[in-house]
Formats: sequence, structure tokens, C-alpha cells
Amino acid sequence: MKTTAIKVILIYLFLLILISIILTPFLWLTSMSFKLRSEMFSYPPTFIPKKFTLLNYINTIKDILFVKSYRNSLIISLSDVLFGLIVCSLAGFAFAKYDFRFKSIFFSIVLVSMMIPFHVVVIPLYLEMKRFGLIDTYFGVIFPFLAKAFGVFFMRQFLVKIPDELLEAARIDGASEYFIWLRIIVPLSKPAFGVLACLFFVENWNMLLWPMIVLQSQTKQTIQVYLQSLIGVYRIDYGILMAGSCLAILPIFVLFLAMQKQIIYGLTAGAVKE
Repeated sequence: MKTTAIKVILIYLFLLILISIILTPFLWLTSMSFKLRSEMFSYPPTFIPKKFTLLNYINTIKDILFVKSYRNSLIISLSDVLFGLIVCSLAGFAFAKYDFRFKSIFFSIVLVSMMIPFHVVVIPLYLEMKRFGLIDTYFGVIFPFLAKAFGVFFMRQFLVKIPDELLEAARIDGASEYFIWLRIIVPLSKPAFGVLACLFFVENWNMLLWPMIVLQSQTKQTIQVYLQSLIGVYRIDYGILMAGSCLAILPIFVLFLAMQKQIIYGLTAGAVKE
């Protein structure tokens, strides 16, 4: 009995240390965003600001480029989530419930594509977007990532467990394949959609390299590119950088709080072994 209690205490102690290590950078970032510039570089450093100020947030929100960058990131991220879920669910549905020629080969290609680093395909993707005339457009940022390999794989693994008899019954009643996907597959896939929506949103919201290459107009830059632009060669505006970083984290924080149940259920429900 005592041994079990000691194990539980040690586990909770380990988790507490781990949580502290993870949260400390975010807490320090938040603390810095409420400090004056003079206190940011004071020694010894103070974790809790001696004098709280909202000046950094006020200056950040007043910057029209920050507002536009925030809007651009929301447009790109939400559009990618919407179109990405549609494409991945359709592809996952096909791989899970249809038999067609070279199915195993195509699915193997999807799996292998997850192993290719993004930096390897940056130049070919840029040339492709340039040929299509999509440079400096939102769609140029979204288009290459509509069919995400992991999203297709995850949806396929999730949809495999749906009974084939359910789909056959719908076909006997005269339902079209589009109707089956829209009225049966989509409602049953809400947990998987919740997981992928969070992953897709976070991936696009935090993307830096690709938007920096494709979006050449300053008014079309994303929030990550905007924050990167604050790091100058001779001077860094730490106040706006810290406040902007806190505001950039906010949508992800709210998203995970709102969908934590769907994420947990979707991850466990999608863990199917054939």
C-alpha cells in the first residue's frame, strides 16, 4: 500500500516538474509583455512586473500591419482547415471503403510522402505556384497543402472502423455516393474532424517559411512573418514583439480549450488496428 502511494506521489511530482518546464517560457513571455522596456533588461530579472503596463499591447493593436497580418493568418488558416478537411475526408473515405486498382500502391505513396522534409520541395513548389500565377496570393499559400498526407492517413484509419453494412444499407435505399459521404461519413467523423482541424490550424498559423516566400506584399503577410520582421539588425522592439507573440498564441489556446474533448476522443477512436 505504501509502495503504491509512493509511486503515485513520484508520478505526480514528475508531471508537475514537466508541466513547469513547459509553462515557464509562456509565463515568462506573458510577464515580459506587461513590462516597460527598462524593466525588461533590469538585473536581477523580475518574473512578476514591478509596474504592469498595457502600453505594449496598445502599440501593437494600433499597428495597422499587425491587424492586417492577424486577419491574413485567420483567413489562410481557416480556409486551409475547411478545404483540407474536405479533401482529406474524401481521400480517406476512398482508401477506407473502396477497392480500386493500385490502391495499396497509392496509399503507400501517401505514407512515404510524410517522410519527405518540406525544405526539399520548397523550390519545386515555388516554381509551380509561379507558373500557375499564384505568387502573392492567399491561395498560393493554401493550395500545396490541401491534401495533407497525415490527414488522409488519419481519416482512413478512422473510417475503417465504420461498418460497411451501414453504407450498403444506404446504397440499397438509393443513396448516391455523395449523399453517403455527406450524410453518413461526415457526421460520424466529427471526432476525427476535430483533431485534424486543430492540427491543420496550428500548422498553418505557425507557418513561417512558405508564407514568407509566396506572399511578397507587406499587406498580405501573415502574423508569423510580421513578428519575424520586428527582429531588426540593429534594434528589436521587444515590447511589441512580446505583446504580439502573446496575441498570436491566443487563437491556438482558445481552440484547444474549446475542442479538447473532441481531440481526446478523436485520437483514441482513430487508433484502429487492422
